[in-house]
Amino acid sequence: VLEELTVTDDTAHLTRHNPNGDRQDWEANRYWVTVHLHPKDGPVENYITLRGGDREVELGRFLDEAERLALYGDLKRALAA
Repeated sequence: VLEELTVTDDTAHLTRHNPNGDRQDWEANRYWVTVHLHPKDGPVENYITLRGGDREVELGRFLDEAERLALYGDLKRALAA
């Protein structure tokens, strides 16, 4: 799994490359994008989702718990900048 998140002045764009070769894309207006940490309520601890537009997408599920926490902080800073 490879996930690429690009944040510009106007948009947030996530591309996910799945192991079977499929590609999934998500894009939303950066102003409306929010990042959510689900400490215990997701399929893994510290589950991260991005919400924007009409969708909510997961991010970093393949990372370990500590890496997801670090990613959450990085995402909060990147989207606030």
